[in-house]
Amino acid sequence: MRSGAFLLVRKGGPTGRVLFNDALSAGETKHFTTKRLWINTGTPENLRITVNGKRVKAPGGGPQVFVVTARGVTSA
Repeated sequence: MRSGAFLLVRKGGPTGRVLFNDALSAGETKHFTTKRLWINTGTPENLRITVNGKRVKAPGGGPQVFVVTARGVTSA
């Protein structure tokens, strides 16, 4: 695994299909197209999340698990 911001992304929820399970380097981007993403990350403050072309804020304050939908980001 590379060093950087660890990110686990699943489709739908905590038992959904894994879409990404690795670290992101600074400036690296990943795009996902689905109705609901379940995300677990140790550094949410380092993420830029865009939903339907609009930037939304990720929860901060250390390691987080959250859900991203068309309505935005909510804690899981």
